[in-house]
Order: sequence, then C-alpha cells, then structure tokens
Amino acid sequence: MNLSRFEEETCLSRSELRLLYHHLFNAERYFETGSTGTARLACEAGVGKIVAVDTDVDRCHEQISQGALLKYIHCNRLEVRHVDIGETCELGYPVNPPARHRVERLVDQPRDIGFDLALISGRFRVATAAAAYFGAREGGLVAIRDFAGRPEYHALREIFQPVAEVEKLTLFERRPGDRSMTALRLRDEHLSDPR
Repeated sequence: MNLSRFEEETCLSRSELRLLYHHLFNAERYFETGSTGTARLACEAGVGKIVAVDTDVDRCHEQISQGALLKYIHCNRLEVRHVDIGETCELGYPVNPPARHRVERLVDQPRDIGFDLALISGRFRVATAAAAYFGAREGGLVAIRDFAGRPEYHALREIFQPVAEVEKLTLFERRPGDRSMTALRLRDEHLSDPR
C-alpha cells in the first residue's frame, strides 16, 4: 500500500504510518480518538470494525462527508462518534472546563470496544489511555502520539510497557499482572487534564 498519500491527512510520518499499518493489517477492531485521519487507513487495511471519536463536531462531519469513508460507514465497518464536551477551540481543547460526566463519556469510549489496536491522540489522553486498558483484547496494543516528549503522559508506564517506538508514535501493551486499580486511579486523576 502506498502510505505516502496518508501523510498529510494523518499528520503521521511515513515511518509512523508503516508501524501503524503493520499492526492494522492484523487487527480486527480499531479505535482512534482525536480525528487523526487513520480511520481511512484502517478501512483500507481491511480492519473489520473501526470506531473514530472526536470532540469537534465539524471534524466528525468532515470525516463522514468524505466520499471515501461513506461506503465504510454504510456497510457498518466504520463508526464516527462525536462526544460533546462543550465548545472546543483549536485541536479540540475545551474553551471552558467541561462537566465531569462529559469528560467521562469521552474517555470511556474505548472501554467496551474490545480493540486490537487503539490510537490515542485526542484530548484527555492520559485518562483515555487508562480507560483503554480495559478495552484491549488479549494482545491488544495502545498507540499514543507524542508520548516520549510529554512527561505528563509518563504515568501511563504504570499500566503499559512500550513495545515499539517510531519518531512521535509509541506502541504499548498492558504490563503483566492485574493493574486495573492503577488504571482506574490514573483515569480518575487525569479527568481534568485535557492534554
């Protein structure tokens, strides 16, 4: 597959796209948050079920209105969800602190999906990734954009261990043993942090 055509759409480098595609090719279920544009890549890689979540209703509309994605939506392979956390500005940041129940609705999106691969790149990244701990199938991976350069994300090392890193994209698997209480604590502690 020619991955270079996805570089501008996804804001991922060709190397990052190669890493993601390698894991998408073997995935049955994929979850993305933050309208990274990887939904189309996942569709074309043959992923059976894709869920894309964003806090910006206009970006959701843009994704849905793309002719290339409509066919996947109509055949129930792709689901685009808007989660309203209130008015947002650039990059989906909330203009005002959202109500807790709205943030919980956003960060808990990956919990019940049973994904093989999730890309966490939107708002409330730590809380969403911590909730994703519960949504990963056996062997499921969580990819996080900008992990290495953002110390505020490093608390996630308590529940995940890195398996691959290319430029700004880091792939994680769950650490051995039951770390569900730690994942719940991290989720709750980061509900007010939109980074």
